[in-house]
Amino acid sequence: MPTTPKLKLRRIGNPGGYCGIGFLDGRGVPESMRGDFVIGDFKPNRVKRFLVRPDGAGFSLQWKEPILQSRHRNFRPVDVKQGAPRSDLRR
Repeated sequence: MPTTPKLKLRRIGNPGGYCGIGFLDGRGVPESMRGDFVIGDFKPNRVKRFLVRPDGAGFSLQWKEPILQSRHRNFRPVDVKQGAPRSDLRR
């Protein structure tokens, strides 16, 4: 049995350091964000957003403006969730 993968996946982002991923859908999300993914990017202190698009036989990412970012070193988003009781991104 081979012990190394045959396909090396491209790294998402620079410098990398992603934790947690979520998919935005539902009534509590602005329509312009529905269908996007969000990901905790803890090294540069932000929550990034992207859209997955078909690209030939695979897919490509279209990065959008981060949802949230901070200059404070203690802001380290390590998980993202949607659907908490009474949650709404428009507040």
